[in-house]
Formats: sequence, structure tokens, C-alpha cells
Amino acid sequence: MAAAELPPLEAVWVSPSMGAAPPARFVPVHLQVYGVAGSAQLAALAGCAQHLHRRRPNLFLRAPHVLPMYEAEWSAFVDNLRKLVTGGEAWCLSGPAVLFCDSQYVGDLDRAVDWITETFGIPIDLEEIETPGDIYRQTMLARKNSVVFLDVSYDGRAVGRLVFELFDELLPRASRNFRQLCSGRGGVSARSGTVLWYAGTPVHRIVRGGWLQAGDIVDGCGAHGESVFGAPFADECFAVAHDRRGRLSMVEDERNANTSQFMVAFGPMTYMQNLCCAFGQLIEGSAVLDYLETVETNNERPMRTVAFSNGGVLHEPSGAGRLASFDLCDADLADWSPPVEPPSEHRRVTGAGSAVATPLDYIVPVGRD
Repeated sequence: MAAAELPPLEAVWVSPSMGAAPPARFVPVHLQVYGVAGSAQLAALAGCAQHLHRRRPNLFLRAPHVLPMYEAEWSAFVDNLRKLVTGGEAWCLSGPAVLFCDSQYVGDLDRAVDWITETFGIPIDLEEIETPGDIYRQTMLARKNSVVFLDVSYDGRAVGRLVFELFDELLPRASRNFRQLCSGRGGVSARSGTVLWYAGTPVHRIVRGGWLQAGDIVDGCGAHGESVFGAPFADECFAVAHDRRGRLSMVEDERNANTSQFMVAFGPMTYMQNLCCAFGQLIEGSAVLDYLETVETNNERPMRTVAFSNGGVLHEPSGAGRLASFDLCDADLADWSPPVEPPSEHRRVTGAGSAVATPLDYIVPVGRD
């Protein structure tokens, strides 16, 4: 099931969110948990569902089903949820996780705890509930797409992190180029001596209602750029639509001349279709993007230094098939730790000031680059 879609909302009994008990001979199919991957509420709600399944196994035909989402996917999911759930219950959803029972809306963590106690007579103590392993990491491992980040600073002060999912299969060269420029693994260009890393480079253009533009790793003024391949590379495809906020695209002066410059959309930009290749999507950091759109500018240039203080790779797939969800079993999710391979620190003078880059949190090399 796609992240922004909802399961069917047929009432299998009088709305369980109202606390009504199921008929004596009714057997629920299974519990469904949706939420933001990495949030404590999703882990706790998944733990509650798992606890209920263990205590009343005869009522369920399968283990609880968990669908973790990235931040942007969750926002779309909640918008759709509020349209489909009648009675206004979904408008009371306050946390980043929600429980369904047999495709019937129950509610967020607090409501789910009350519902489990009232309906099944099982008290829930959240401090004693066993939670599954790192769902955020499990979500990234299950996807085919890379996940990268850029840390943003404003006038030398940390603002937050932008996290992007890259569409590796559709646009492998654009994704590889951006991934290496985020991580700094390309080192120094043999062609020009340019440091092939976004850390320390500025956001040189902000168009309110349009996009932010960055990625000039040569001098930061917005007139240059260099790809990790040395020469500019060709457009791969225009299959990804410029139809939403947070869409990540290449910037080029002419066709088939992609380098390191990129843009992030503040909203739909259908006029960019077939002009620039979109190859990724912002999945976390919506508040950071909101903040950047409000930065004071002069002729679309920030009045103060907006720069990337760091960048890196959170996940690179090893080729495993993409899974949208998984079922919880009694055992916790397997632990997994990425190898650490930080690049050296370096300093780069940008077009509007200077910034010091710090080593990456971690890199997950897979030998593909």
C-alpha cells in the first residue's frame, strides 16, 4: 500500500474508536500501525500492538502490521486520513503514529492505550512495554533508494537538517553525483582542484514561492559547478514530475549540462517539467525548508550567509527489494550498524562568507561508487 493511501474504512463493528466491544464471535484479522519512522510514538504504539497480540493471540490471525513513513509521507497520509475518517476523530490526532484494527481507525498512542484497556481488558504500562528495534534504520534498509542529508546554517548558526531520498533506479547518474557531493567521497577534482563536497558552500538563490538554488562548489556565486564525473553529464529522463514541495532537481544552463548545482522546490513547479531533471524528494526537514523560504533576500540572494555546514549519506541500498512495510514478530528487529568512514575536515570560502565543515556522522559505502 502506498504511503499516502489509506486502508478501506468499512466498519467491522461499531467504531472501536468509540470503545464499543466486538461481538462475542468476532475475530479481528490484525492490527495495523502507521507512523513516522524513528519517532518514539511509533515504536511505543508498535510495542503496544505487539503486546496485545501476545496476550490475546487467539483473536488475531497474524502479527501486527507496521508501515513506517518518512516525515513528508506522513503529512500526506494524515491529510488523506482527515478526509476519509468521518466524525472529526482524525483531526484530534496529535502524535506521529496511529493504530487501526481491521482497517478501522482507532487513534493515536494515548487513544490506543485506552482502547486496548477498555476493549480487551489489558492494562498498558508504556514504561514496561517492549518496543521493536530501530524502525527508522529498518525502513531505510528495506528501500532501494539512497538517503542523504545536508545540514543548514544561517549566519553561522545551525538551522537544521534537510534529508532527501534519491531516485537511484530512475536517475542513477544524477543520484550518484548528488550522493557523492553530499558525502565528500569524491575528494578533490583532478581537473580543477575543486573540493567535491557541498559542505561549506552557500545557498546562493532563494525565490519565494519558487525554489532555493545551491551547489556551486567552485566559488559559491552561482555561476559555476562541477560534477563528480569531471565533465557535465547528460539529462537522464524527465519521468519525475515537478509537482510538489520539496522536489529535488538538477540545475543546468543548457540541455545535457548537469554539474553540481541543484534546486529544492517550495511548491509545484510544472513549468520546469522537461527543462530540469527531478531526481529526489525531501523526506525530512520540512520546517527547515519553511524557514529558508522566509530568509530576507536582495534580488533573490540571501542578505546573510545561508550555507551547508555538513553533508553525508544516511543510507545506500545494497540491492534488496523495496518493502513498504513489515510484520512484527516476537523478536526485535535485527540490530544494524553502518561502518564509519569520515572524510577529512576542510575549510572553504563561500561567496558570502566562510564555513567550517565537520566530518560526517557516518557513511555507508557499498562499493557502487
